[in-house]
Amino acid sequence: RLQAKADFRCSAECYVICAAYLDRLEDRHPGILNPLSCHRLLLCSLMLATKFQDDHHYVNAVYAKIGGLSLQEMNALETRMLVLLDYRLFVAPAAFERYRDLCCEAPSGAHRTHQLPCQPT
Repeated sequence: RLQAKADFRCSAECYVICAAYLDRLEDRHPGILNPLSCHRLLLCSLMLATKFQDDHHYVNAVYAKIGGLSLQEMNALETRMLVLLDYRLFVAPAAFERYRDLCCEAPSGAHRTHQLPCQPT
């Protein structure tokens, strides 16, 4: 079971950026997010967001272990996702705020493990 907060140790902003990446993927490639792909795409999106946003991150072998993938599969997935996103990992401030607001509006069920920065900074 992926426990992003405990396993990734990334900033809250990475979750917002991850949501933006997943939305971009689905917009550019409808149907790419499905029950068979969602685990891998979430894992890779959060890994890319962490590498892009945070100063400190793990090597791919750690993310692969967290997600139950081989290092080779993780590397291939990262490369493929970068191509699918046209290597565009920057999320503009206005878009970031929209995704942050959406994340903050989501139900805060018992499984919520990370407090997002819901107030504008």
